[in-house]
Amino acid sequence: MYEFSSEAPIQMREQRYSRLFDGELMYINPSQAQVDLGMSALARTTNRAGARPPELSEHLDTLPLIIDNILERHDLDAFGWPPYELDGGSANALFGFVSPEGQEIVTGIVADIFRQWEITRSRHGLQPLATEGDSDARWLVVETAAAVMYCAANSSNFNLIKNRSDRESIAKIITCWGPKFAEKWFDGTILSNWAAQNNMTEEELEHWRATFSPSTLKHLADTNTSDPLGALEKIKHHLEVTLTDQNIAKHLGWSRTQVSETFSASERMKFAVHNRANPIGALKQVKDHLEMTLTDESLAQYLGWEEAKVRQVFTAYTRKCLAISYRNDPLSACKAWASGKIKITATNDSTRDNKLSGNGYTKLDDYMVAV
Repeated sequence: MYEFSSEAPIQMREQRYSRLFDGELMYINPSQAQVDLGMSALARTTNRAGARPPELSEHLDTLPLIIDNILERHDLDAFGWPPYELDGGSANALFGFVSPEGQEIVTGIVADIFRQWEITRSRHGLQPLATEGDSDARWLVVETAAAVMYCAANSSNFNLIKNRSDRESIAKIITCWGPKFAEKWFDGTILSNWAAQNNMTEEELEHWRATFSPSTLKHLADTNTSDPLGALEKIKHHLEVTLTDQNIAKHLGWSRTQVSETFSASERMKFAVHNRANPIGALKQVKDHLEMTLTDESLAQYLGWEEAKVRQVFTAYTRKCLAISYRNDPLSACKAWASGKIKITATNDSTRDNKLSGNGYTKLDDYMVAV
């Protein structure tokens, strides 16, 4: 059984929030990095990989049940259950779940977050954050659940009901940053602040806003939890320097015209985002595939076709798309494409973002109601 803290949860929310998320807005207010930081800041600067002591593993095994019990009790309190204890809900409850499905999803996300926080604390020799029967732990769990729901409610980038990957993404963002970071990251505040710090014009800012679409920002926050803005700056450098016609031509031994005709702006963006460590190396791999792996002769031999049929079926554009998207094994991709198992779809950033922000994406109502 979890008892309420003697300190009213509403009045203590600011302190508990600070304990969890202080430092999440350091991109906007760099001085935050100089003060005592919250649990999320400690997590993003801690290597959580590697072996775990037996006592930590044992605690992690029990953690999902602890989280589930806390949020189940909180939900009952929110709606006044048992009815003889409360009348119309508890003033101590911060929210209530609308559906069992929403409760299960949010509980799972919170358990994933606390799992990473407990590993972080163990690495620093700190006591566990959430233990059975701990009143303070109860409210930290509840505050984290509220953070998850706030993040989902204030961004169209997460469909927690349908997409497991979105649940994993939001868990990473809350683990290492927090809900206010997510809000400012996706609404463009952090990008605008970054532009101002770099003395950009309004026109330049608009260019980068268009370049760093919501889906790209989501990818960066998901895959670069320690410094998503640093990853964004690296992409900017690649687009302005590494992936210019002149630089690509120099490394591939092609003419600038050939480079310009072969690699579109959206394709260069893909290399900059997904091959940040070495985009030129990835381009060289594509070049080798186009000049050796996917020649008429090579494809004819692999597929058992006549070269004339290869030329008719595999256009230069098709070969390029398959070489880019399936660099590890473009021949198998060609075979799969020829048999209709995979498709080449022309999708630009604006189309993709419209899908992300369209109707059907989860809002606050899908998870909780205020009480």
